[in-house]
Amino acid sequence: MVMLVPPAVPVLQGEPVALRCVVWGGVKLEKAIFYKDKSEITSSPEGTYTITNATLSDNGKYSCHATYRFIQIGAETEQKEGDSDAQELKVIGGPPAAVISASTNSLQCSCPHCPDDCTSYHWYHTLFNDSYARKKLSENDQSITAEEEGQYRCRRECGKGFSRFSNIYSYTGTHTHSG
Repeated sequence: MVMLVPPAVPVLQGEPVALRCVVWGGVKLEKAIFYKDKSEITSSPEGTYTITNATLSDNGKYSCHATYRFIQIGAETEQKEGDSDAQELKVIGGPPAAVISASTNSLQCSCPHCPDDCTSYHWYHTLFNDSYARKKLSENDQSITAEEEGQYRCRRECGKGFSRFSNIYSYTGTHTHSG
């Protein structure tokens, strides 16, 4: 009846992760209590526990305890409770991710958790209507000006490898008409 839904794939360090406590079969969830390695961590009326910045210390077995009622036409039934099976959350270390911040068409690439030996910036552009046509831009600066519509991503080159790709920034273009 009660199930904890973990992410389908291991979570990369530094990324957000949401664990959901789900009760099957037309019920109204009233409260979910979340446990990590059998210790209570939080309760949520919505049934979701979110870790905004996953670290290796978030690895463990998570479960939830749900309080719920079946919904029938015209009446609510008595309150019921149930426990989920424990589910493993796996957080894996990896290179830090770059981040794009933007104002209008000026894009900045940063990588707050990158090591100091990161040197250059790599920018990539994808057309909205052709997600396979990703091309590397020639710009190698921390900031670029978006001129073409599409999706922009960046990453930093660090010693022996790269940071993870940044979030996608969608630029739809701004049209100005001169008289």
